[in-house]
Amino acid sequence: MFVTCVLGLALAAPVPAEPPFPLRTDPPPKEWRTEEINAGLPLWWEPGTVHMLAWEVIADNRPFRYTQVLVLKKFDRPTKDGGHRWVLVHLYRNPDDKERPWRGPLRIPPPLPPGEPMPKLTETQLYGWEFYDDPPTDAQVKTFLEQTQWTPALGRGVDVEPRGLITSLAAGGVDPATWKKVLGRDVPARLFPELRKP
Repeated sequence: MFVTCVLGLALAAPVPAEPPFPLRTDPPPKEWRTEEINAGLPLWWEPGTVHMLAWEVIADNRPFRYTQVLVLKKFDRPTKDGGHRWVLVHLYRNPDDKERPWRGPLRIPPPLPPGEPMPKLTETQLYGWEFYDDPPTDAQVKTFLEQTQWTPALGRGVDVEPRGLITSLAAGGVDPATWKKVLGRDVPARLFPELRKP
């Protein structure tokens, strides 16, 4: 610590304040239950701990809205199917489904021109999950978010509506404490540009 002496007084140099966390940290709605989220995960019957890393409600002016969450589950022991310890999952919420409100996406590739081979798609691209033997790295999380098409296009979009389609983030946040506890590092803010505070 640098000390400056002015007229016989010792003054400590000010310690720079930590910059504020740049992303929204809104807590998820209280009615969301961990056991319901777990029921939407692959190998849901395997014991482990479910951690919600991020969540978002995206709305537009049609009106249409959808809810998505990024979940990381740490299995208590290596899974019987594959021997994995972790799974990262992108889920959507359907509040009208009382039995299984949380489900992963099932993306069906668009029709191919005649003679074109079917592209090789990952489980992440098709089902919205990826298994890991170790906690996923920032680079793996970035690839996962890209392959699941997590990041919404906010603002004015393609004019499918006479008045123009405008998409916005209605609610959402990340949990930096959970991220640090589970992954051992800070949340890379660049992964969630849509959650940046205004």
